[in-house]
Amino acid sequence: MIRRRKPQPQGFFALAFKIAPQERRAWFEAMAAELDHVPQSKRWQFAVGCLLVAVLERLASPQFVNAAARSLLVGGAVVWAALNIRFVASFVSGPSTVPCIRSSPMVAL
Repeated sequence: MIRRRKPQPQGFFALAFKIAPQERRAWFEAMAAELDHVPQSKRWQFAVGCLLVAVLERLASPQFVNAAARSLLVGGAVVWAALNIRFVASFVSGPSTVPCIRSSPMVAL
């Protein structure tokens, strides 16, 4: 039987520290030092709150916003190019896909 270890609040702090922007690292070190002074019943709540703040700080950082915008633009350009290549390929794949225009005999009035 495999025994799994219970997750510890310190693991959440390690993840929060990795996620946090560089300019907020000292702030998260201070929060990690406060963990020993938080009552046992509130440690998980404190750890999850710190992780949430780390994620929100990362999302609000200018570096993340620039990277997300750049990725979105590059991804959109790749999708646009792929759709255009597929659209053009449908015209040159064979004569059966190109509509044929037939001229009808002129009817004299």
